[in-house]
Amino acid sequence: MRRSRCIYSSPDYSDMAYIDSFYLNKFLFTQFNSTLSKFVGFTEIGMGIAEQWNNSPFVLTERNGVNLCKFIIKSEDIPARVKVVKPKVKLSSVTQAGGKHLAVLMCSAYEFYPPHIKVSWLRDGKLMTSDVTSTMELADGDWYYQIHSELEYTPKSGEKISCMVEHASFNKPMIYDWDPSLPESERNKIAIGASCLVLGMFIAAAGLIYYKKKIADADGSEVLSESAMPSGSLLPLFSLAAILVRYPQDSLQESLLLNRHTLVLIDRRGCPDGLESLEDCRGLPDTASVRTQKLDSR
Repeated sequence: MRRSRCIYSSPDYSDMAYIDSFYLNKFLFTQFNSTLSKFVGFTEIGMGIAEQWNNSPFVLTERNGVNLCKFIIKSEDIPARVKVVKPKVKLSSVTQAGGKHLAVLMCSAYEFYPPHIKVSWLRDGKLMTSDVTSTMELADGDWYYQIHSELEYTPKSGEKISCMVEHASFNKPMIYDWDPSLPESERNKIAIGASCLVLGMFIAAAGLIYYKKKIADADGSEVLSESAMPSGSLLPLFSLAAILVRYPQDSLQESLLLNRHTLVLIDRRGCPDGLESLEDCRGLPDTASVRTQKLDSR
């Protein structure tokens, strides 16, 4: 596969470059670059082919590619034919396998074109030259390139570490400052964890409130409430019969503590007024009259 490009960034086309690339299975093996004025091989076979083409009339045709680019662009005024793509730059901290420094930073530039690019490191605005390792421009296989640069350094309080990238797509060098705070992925993990913790606490609190309410309802169903037995009212006769069975017959007066608020007084000397007409009262031996008395809450 062959791909030819005209590359420039200045409006007067003074930096025009003609790039003619040859690919096999999307891997670049030979390329003509007008800035070098010759073919360059990128594989063992490609280097052999480049040497042959550099010694053939084909190289003369390729060297005329710059003039052809200028003619086409000026006459048709189609700058879209020239593709200059800005790099996507990322700063990250990497694990150190060993070394004299405590930290390692990586500055990566992805998906840029043309391939020529310069990556530098700055400390408080000053260029750093030592302990810097960079890769060559690497082809992605989709016509774009990437590059990586590592910096080993010992962090100091208050200092600012930056990565400076220079590329034809930029009007000026772009500077990217390193932020030592947690990366976005880590911040997202912490936020999700905190949300789950709050939700868990809410569910636990709701369960505890429900449990206490259920226990309180169960206790209330076992104790006779004060509202169910107002002061001065009479116990139902069937309840009274049950009470009389539980107390001695020779006692004229007994008392029964229904709960901590109400005392029931039982007078066994006869039916209370108004109950003589009730068959149930006449049928009970030694029927007792009943009244309730409020107790001091203390």
